[in-house]
Amino acid sequence: MKKYIYILAASAVVLACSKESVTEEPAEIETPGEVHELFVSLPEMTDPDTKAAISTTDGKFTWTAGDAIAVKTSTNHTYKFIAASNSSSGSSNAVRFTYTGAMDGTPATIYYPWKDTTPHYEDQLPTSIDALDGALSEDYIRLSGTVSNNSATLSYTNAFLKVKFTNVPTFASKVKFESLASGYEQTVLVSGISLSSKGTVEAYIPVKAGNYKFSVYLVDTADNYMFGRTTTKTLTAGSLLKMASTELGHVLTIDPNGWQDKNKYLYIWQSDNTSNNYKFRIYDEGGAYPYQLNILNDHAFYVILDPKRHLNSSNNEWLSEGLGIGVAFQMGNSGNSSETPRVFLYRDITLTPVYVSSTGLKTNYRTYLNKRSDNAKNNWGSVAKVHIKTAGSYTGEYTMTSQTTDLFYYENSADDFNKSMSYRFHNTHGWYPTGAGSEDYWTYTLNQEYIYDVD
Repeated sequence: MKKYIYILAASAVVLACSKESVTEEPAEIETPGEVHELFVSLPEMTDPDTKAAISTTDGKFTWTAGDAIAVKTSTNHTYKFIAASNSSSGSSNAVRFTYTGAMDGTPATIYYPWKDTTPHYEDQLPTSIDALDGALSEDYIRLSGTVSNNSATLSYTNAFLKVKFTNVPTFASKVKFESLASGYEQTVLVSGISLSSKGTVEAYIPVKAGNYKFSVYLVDTADNYMFGRTTTKTLTAGSLLKMASTELGHVLTIDPNGWQDKNKYLYIWQSDNTSNNYKFRIYDEGGAYPYQLNILNDHAFYVILDPKRHLNSSNNEWLSEGLGIGVAFQMGNSGNSSETPRVFLYRDITLTPVYVSSTGLKTNYRTYLNKRSDNAKNNWGSVAKVHIKTAGSYTGEYTMTSQTTDLFYYENSADDFNKSMSYRFHNTHGWYPTGAGSEDYWTYTLNQEYIYDVD
């Protein structure tokens, strides 16, 4: 039997349950003897933000014939009752459940779900779930109720938490929940993340009811803490609490090609304000990410550039979108180092230290063209072209890629690292900075990025 709660897009998020019919062993249902019956109703789940019921269009979480519940009697004996029919389509979803055979005591308490091996009503909430929406299956639903006058309405004994992360890198593998308050101890690991490119991850987690502090975070493919948030919320039994979406920042990866001695550091600073800087250790016994960087694979390290959650800077905006940062990879506090003076945070960046003929950090560097004035916007139009010379030799004319409406870029291959590169750009009046045919190009060595602001 499977019981799934489906989330539908409507004026409120809706939650319901459908089930497949189950074939019970005849010996369990058709034992000769007295027939005992109970009429059992299911609860609606609510959204604590809107106080609205979370349900499908019929407004109910429904029974299916063959569903089983555990019924404890006044003498503490447990019996398996079976649903005789589906829930009706009317306003009441009470269904007749029956047990055939001798019974010790009278029905007192009902639990759902029944399991023939270890009854789930005696289990703790799960510690691992194998799908992002797996918590909405019958294995993780907990219901209970008290019998009165041969009937009962069940209630949820736990709450559900829905979390959402956006801009998630492909090396994320799991979502983890950890309660941080005494009396609410619980850890749940939800697997099933599978991203071919950066994307969105949504997970449902069954959690204990109460008001307490907890963390929800992403785990990478090496089971390292990756990114998360900590908060205190009231989680009400029978409710689905939808957490606000959390967007991840850009990812900076250092690939040191096997240079993994313990005495290494990664430095990041704001390129036009060196007082805003941060230092990471590659290895730091007793430390934790991000102060000690995680190993992404056999040799690469990464940090998610989100100062609001990770960096101890007095200015939490210095790693915001589009700002230039300098990066250095250093062998010890005063040893050899490689660095790039500036890369712009418009994307994820992978840097490789170069220690051979010259020092620097190798990557796919970009040259940006920014149409900062109305005059430039009129003269440059929607397309920007660039002339390029490499080490003094003309290589061609290229159409630049649009980053935003007014910002364009040309991206050099990492193989162009440390070459002498010359650029000029084209608008409706010809080539910029000077006229057509001029050799007066901008020239620099590719170990950093530039933004040219044009009027």
